[in-house]
Amino acid sequence: MLFLIFLVIVALWLFHEMYWRRRKLPPGPMPWPLVGNLPQILAKQPGFDAYLDWEKQYGPVYTYYLGNMACVTITDYDLLKKYIVNQGEKFSDRYHLQEFVDMYRGGNYGIIEADGDFWVKQRRFAISTLRDFGMGKNIMEQRVCEEIDHMFEIIEKSANKLTARRLFTIGVGNIINSVLFGYRFDEKNEHELWKIRDALTRQQTEFMGPRGIILFHIPFTRRIPGFRGLWQRLEIYRDELFGFFQKQIDDHLKEIDFESEESNDIMEVYLKEQRKHRNEPDEGGYSQIQLRNIVFDIWIAGLETTTTTLMWGVNFLLNHEGVMERMQKELDRVVGQERKVEMNDRNQLHYCQAVISEIQRFLNLLPQNLFRVATEDVQVEEHFVEKGTIIIPQISCVLYNEKIFPEARKFKPERFLNEDGTYKKYQELIPFSLGKRQCAGEGLARLELFLFFTNIIHKYEITSDEKPTMERSFKTLIHTPDYTCNFKPRF
Repeated sequence: MLFLIFLVIVALWLFHEMYWRRRKLPPGPMPWPLVGNLPQILAKQPGFDAYLDWEKQYGPVYTYYLGNMACVTITDYDLLKKYIVNQGEKFSDRYHLQEFVDMYRGGNYGIIEADGDFWVKQRRFAISTLRDFGMGKNIMEQRVCEEIDHMFEIIEKSANKLTARRLFTIGVGNIINSVLFGYRFDEKNEHELWKIRDALTRQQTEFMGPRGIILFHIPFTRRIPGFRGLWQRLEIYRDELFGFFQKQIDDHLKEIDFESEESNDIMEVYLKEQRKHRNEPDEGGYSQIQLRNIVFDIWIAGLETTTTTLMWGVNFLLNHEGVMERMQKELDRVVGQERKVEMNDRNQLHYCQAVISEIQRFLNLLPQNLFRVATEDVQVEEHFVEKGTIIIPQISCVLYNEKIFPEARKFKPERFLNEDGTYKKYQELIPFSLGKRQCAGEGLARLELFLFFTNIIHKYEITSDEKPTMERSFKTLIHTPDYTCNFKPRF
C-alpha cells in the first residue's frame, strides 16, 4: 500500500514537472527532473549547438530549463528588436540567484544586479560619469594611446616574446584602474592587478563548472558537503576583491578635496555625490556598498571581456593565413609607419574594421546571455508570458544565424565588406547585447578593441612557435588557453 502511494506521488510530481507547469509556456525540450535541460547543454558545451538545435525544432521563441527555472528564450533578431528594444521596459529587470547575490554582494547592488528606479538612476549616473571622463572623446583615446606605448615597452623588455594574456590583461587592466582609481599599475604594484584578475577568473571557473551550475540552479545543494566547499571558496574570492575595493575607498577618503569641482577618477566623483546625499536614507542610494558593487561590475564587465576578445583576435589571425598581412597593407597605406593608429583613421580602415567585427561575431563571447525578467504579464508572439518569468535574449543564436551570416562557423572577415571593398554594417552584429540592459561600457570597449588591436598588428609581425588551439573552454565567457607570441618589429 505504501509503495502504491509512493508511486502515485511520484507520478503526480512528474506530471506537474513534465506537463502541468509547462502548459502555458512556449514549447521547448522536455526537462529532466531536478536538473532541467542542463545535461543537454553540458553535453554540447559551450551551448551554441543546443540553443541552435532547439531554435530549429521549436522556433525563435522557446522554453528550456536550468534546474527548476523556466527560461523563455528569444533567438531571432527582429523579435529581439520588437520586444527587448521596442518594449524594453517590460524586460528590463534582472533575475537574481538571490542566495548567491546576498552572500557575494550584500544585496541587489551595483548595476548588473540592480532593478527598477534604483537601477535606472545608478546606470544613468555611471554612463554620465564615464562620459565626463572622456568616453567617446579624445581624452579617453589619448589615455588608451599612452597605454599602448606602455604595452610596446613591455614587449621590448620581454625580448619581444610573451604571452597574449599578460600583454592584454596589463593593457586593459590599466585603463580600467586609471578610470576607476586614478592610477595605473607599474612593476611595484602589478601584483594587485593579477590578484584581481585571478580572483575574477577563479570565481568564473567555479561558477560555470559542473558543480557551480548545479549549485546555483539547485540552491539546496550548497548544504551538501561536496558543494559546501565551493560556496566557501566563493566567499574567499569575494573578500579578496571587495577588500581591495574598500582599500581604494579608504585611501580616497583620506585625500579627497570635497570642495574641488575637479575629480581625478570615478571613485572621487561617486564619493562627492555620496556626500551630497549624506543626510538621506541609505545616502540616496550612493552608499559604500553600492560603490563597491559598481566597481566590481566595471571590473568584471570590462577586464575579461575585452582581454579575451583581443586574445581570440590574435589567435584567429595566427590560425588564418593572409588576414594579418592584408590588415598590415591597409594600415601602411592609410596610416604609414611614422605614427600610431588613431580613431580618425577608422573610417578608412575598411578591412581592419571587417576583421574586428568578424572576431566579435565568430568568437560569440557569451553563449548564454544574462537573465532578464518580465516586469509585467506580456504577450510574446502567440505566447502569454507571466510577470516574473525569466527571459533570455539569446544573442549567440543571432551571431550564428546562417540566414544572416552564411557559413557562420567559418572565420570570414570579407563578409563585412561590400563589393567595392568598403565596410559593410550589419544591424544584427550585437556582441554588446541590446535593449535597456545593453552594455553600458560599449563605447570604451570598442575604443580599446580598435586601438589595441590595430596598433599591435601595425607595429609587429606576430608569430607563434606553435599555432594556438582554437578549442573553446566555457566559464562565464568563451575562454582561450593562453599562448606565447613572438613580436617582430615591422619598422
